[in-house]
Amino acid sequence: GAMWGYFDKWIGDNLNIGNLPSGLAKSLYYTAINGWDINKELKDAKGVVIVQSLENLGKDFLINRLSSWGDKKFGLPIGSVYKLYKLYNNIQTAKTAAAKSASTAELWLFVIELGLNACKECQQLFGSVDEAIAAPPGFAQAMVVGLIAQSLKLGPTGIYIAAAIYLFGVYKVEYLCPKPPQELYGLGEYDSAADQFDFGVPYDELPNDINLIRGSPSPGQNPFDWDDTQPFTKGSNQKIWMGWSRYYVGKLLDATLDYGETRESPWKPLQVLTYRRANAEFFESRMVDAFGDWSINSDTIGLGFSQKSTKTTDWVHVGFGGLY
Repeated sequence: GAMWGYFDKWIGDNLNIGNLPSGLAKSLYYTAINGWDINKELKDAKGVVIVQSLENLGKDFLINRLSSWGDKKFGLPIGSVYKLYKLYNNIQTAKTAAAKSASTAELWLFVIELGLNACKECQQLFGSVDEAIAAPPGFAQAMVVGLIAQSLKLGPTGIYIAAAIYLFGVYKVEYLCPKPPQELYGLGEYDSAADQFDFGVPYDELPNDINLIRGSPSPGQNPFDWDDTQPFTKGSNQKIWMGWSRYYVGKLLDATLDYGETRESPWKPLQVLTYRRANAEFFESRMVDAFGDWSINSDTIGLGFSQKSTKTTDWVHVGFGGLY
């Protein structure tokens, strides 16, 4: 193997032709010992070609070289001229009229596609269409080529490809989440230092109606109407879920105390337990109105907390007794 490789290089250097096909020296030798029959090739017992004929080796080399030259000369994508040759060759070697017709259609489609790629005005038009319909780049051209292929009776594959580009060809994906409000129902100094933050929509930017603050659309609301009214932020920030959790738990506590403040005993809630001390301290001034006089200095009646961590506010317990 090394010897034949040396001779391949020697021939290339002396002819001043680089990148000669591997095996040229071996094919030349085999052609010479077979009376210079350029179609002669050597196969093993299984029919596998181990020495190509000079005809095939030289033909492939010439086609590849000319194709590469043509691509550079005409400014075409790499492999375009070779593909044109292969498509043309398919027409010449077609054995039936149907196969010849299909091969001709494939050739025309490829030529049209090359023309569209080379046409600057066409590319500008396709780009404008993609932008106008908020489609990924390349969709409009792929759809046009797909429709042409369909008209040439080559099937709907091109249209399917265009649809895939539109559905899955998004070249940039950004995961966004609605931004929660800053703390509305807690005193942050009672949280651990790591969980004290002012992340969220500032107070002066919040709507006057607190019910308009929502982490998701209202039941039955068009989500596209909802997201136009909400600020969004990158979804990789863990403070997003902490902020919304604190907001909704605080809102639930606020509504529960509202309920107690508008009821007489024994219809007031007896006990409300939450997770964060920050919530309990925030609502402390409303304890007597919400739970009644029994809550004064009581260890069991009123608003309490079971804080072991301030990273979550995952539950609220509300109990009614009826004895007070």
